[in-house]
Amino acid sequence: MIFLVFLLGLQAQTSGIPSLQTCTNESNFDGRFANSTKIVGGIAAGENQWPYLVRLIIENQNGQQMLCGGTVIDNKWVLSAAHCCEGARWIDATFGDCVITTQDSSEYTLRSYNFFNHPKYRKSSFGAPRFDVCLIEFSEDIIALDPEKNVHMACLTNTIPKHASNCWIAGWGTTSAGGSISDPLLQANVHIMDKSYCRAKTNYPYYSLTKEMICAGKLDSNYSE
Repeated sequence: MIFLVFLLGLQAQTSGIPSLQTCTNESNFDGRFANSTKIVGGIAAGENQWPYLVRLIIENQNGQQMLCGGTVIDNKWVLSAAHCCEGARWIDATFGDCVITTQDSSEYTLRSYNFFNHPKYRKSSFGAPRFDVCLIEFSEDIIALDPEKNVHMACLTNTIPKHASNCWIAGWGTTSAGGSISDPLLQANVHIMDKSYCRAKTNYPYYSLTKEMICAGKLDSNYSE
């Protein structure tokens, strides 16, 4: 399965948009995956293993709710997907969570009524939406409110990942097409793919892999650099 990951291209359209930090890969992961083997299908994440990951419950104007994920990128800001924020009435963000049905001692929830989709966001009849990025603003300081000081913000890498670089994905999404969401937070190892490889190995139309996207998934078993 191929996962499309969107590069942050959101330009400041309102006051207060954070200036994102840059960093090395090691500063985000602290070397804790250095000895991990490849994972197929995902495994349960350990407590506080993803300190910047946020579980979002989003209610739309009709009272329907959906689950999405987000990333802490500043003291008062969370990054998520525009297709999650579209039509939202409010968003509840739970920080420090590992298992949905278990009340972790470190988890806490904040509500936001302020969210901003990328001005160029639009749905597509093929592939993924364009500029699928949303910024969610909170009135409280996310980091300062953490009772156990485990939550912190992620930062953007200061290097462009090369083809076949390791990449980690994590979340509470469904574990199979049309299946149920996962109760524990799951994580899996995939690889960054350049666009030529991605187009050759998937059914995505040429024009669906746009410049603001990167492609990630599992390389062929016989792939070698």
